[in-house]
Amino acid sequence: MSNTISLKSKERLIISGLPLNTDFSVTELGAANFKTNWMVNGTTTHEGKQTELFRILNQQTTPVLLTNSKQAPDTASLKISKTLAGEGITDADSNQDFNFRIYSSASGIYKAVKVQQKGNTTNTTVTIQDGESGLITLKNGETLTLAGLPIDHNYAVGEAYVNGYVTSYKVNGTPEVKGMTTDPFRLVANQNGTVDFTNTKNGDVAMGSFSVNKFVNQTGNRTRAFEFNLEAVDGAGNPLNGIFQTETITNGGTVAKGRIDIQGGNAKFTLTHGQSIKFILPMGARYEVSEKDYKVDGYTTRVTKRDAAYTGTHVFGTATADSDNISYHNDFEEDEGELPLPADEDKPDSSATIDEPDALPASDGTSGTNGTSGITSPQGLPSAGYTGKQALPQTGEDDGRLYTIIGVIILVMVAVVVTIYYTKRKQTK
Repeated sequence: MSNTISLKSKERLIISGLPLNTDFSVTELGAANFKTNWMVNGTTTHEGKQTELFRILNQQTTPVLLTNSKQAPDTASLKISKTLAGEGITDADSNQDFNFRIYSSASGIYKAVKVQQKGNTTNTTVTIQDGESGLITLKNGETLTLAGLPIDHNYAVGEAYVNGYVTSYKVNGTPEVKGMTTDPFRLVANQNGTVDFTNTKNGDVAMGSFSVNKFVNQTGNRTRAFEFNLEAVDGAGNPLNGIFQTETITNGGTVAKGRIDIQGGNAKFTLTHGQSIKFILPMGARYEVSEKDYKVDGYTTRVTKRDAAYTGTHVFGTATADSDNISYHNDFEEDEGELPLPADEDKPDSSATIDEPDALPASDGTSGTNGTSGITSPQGLPSAGYTGKQALPQTGEDDGRLYTIIGVIILVMVAVVVTIYYTKRKQTK
């Protein structure tokens, strides 16, 4: 086995002093986006990254040539269409613009063809940058087809919320789903992917939801209202506006219905320990939830989403029928401080004393009760590793034990001395 050798285009390496009557083979590593061919001693060209076994000739140089050809990545096209449905559609409805965005990490500028209502076609481009495309506009009956999209990326398409319409979509001919934003999907090489959006006039708007829960450990302030910020946008990234329903549960109690006013895509809310709030938004609306930073008050924050650890405190998601469940855990840790140092015992007039330390919070908190909300029992949260008072040595108790032990030792020593005395006295008689 030889060492790994690195060569750039048109570079070569000559190795001298190799033994005869020995089989050799050369293998190229990596080069995932290149097609590799090899040739030994100027003979036939073969496809592959590893040569067959060969031997070198005495006093001759045996050339091994590896050729890499850049391969274009596999691509596919994506067609987005818009259709209106329902009763009472007017000419104004058909001429209304509906806005879309594509969400993907496949950054680039892609050629596209737009087919208008009367069949006219227009060549254009769509730019995907920072995870989303520029705004795409379609009327009833129009389509836009993008070409050259790499297949090794996920894609999703979202539509702007339009009052008075119910939005649904089909991805690659699958069953219709209500909502403004598709789930992420992949394209197939050299095939045409399709996303067909239908807007039904005066239908019942499908609603999705997500929930946010709050927990505070035993040493924290469980009556404190912790502040949160909610940002919500429609499928095309436009700020959501309106008053939307909420459902709040406190410590597993009954559901309290309420409302939240989202203006310019923003709203604020508060939660105390043991509370859970469910937000009911149009299906497919995208959200971001964040909590105010409470580090300065001694709190550390952990977040879970669908019972899995979540990195960071800004949580992103989509309002769906299968609601996301987000939990914020705030752990408060008190500073232990420093105990006062004892006075110097060599000083004859020293009257310094060590006060008994205050008891640390107990770690055996009682178990809470699970309610219908499915929130984990608040009392079951960790107490930041605090040790109960009963586990710590107490000053007065230690002094009593010490005096008892000394007394017992003295009594035993007296008994031994008396026994020895009477034994020797009997022997002398």
